[in-house]
Amino acid sequence: MWGEIFTGTGMWNAVVFAIVLVVVAIIVRLIRSTGIEGAAKREHGGEPYYFGNEVPESAHIRASNLYWGFLKTMESYYKPLVGEHTGNVNDFMAWAVLTMAGILLLMFFM
Repeated sequence: MWGEIFTGTGMWNAVVFAIVLVVVAIIVRLIRSTGIEGAAKREHGGEPYYFGNEVPESAHIRASNLYWGFLKTMESYYKPLVGEHTGNVNDFMAWAVLTMAGILLLMFFM
């Protein structure tokens, strides 16, 4: 059949993929079109949600205030990582390289 690509483990049909992609795009467009037009133009549209409280005009809302429950729940995970957070880009890159090396080693030996 036209558009089929045979690989060592099966078959991939580019025409079917393109048709599915178009159908999914149409479905997404239909779902998106049911939304309220101009929602950001309403009275409080575009403002941050502050748990039903009035946000003062000159307020600076810290992320630790907004995500307090999440941070408290994940505290046992985040506490050990705080000591490793130095803010130095070289440290972040070293961790990225070490993580990638570990993943490659796992892939190679499994």
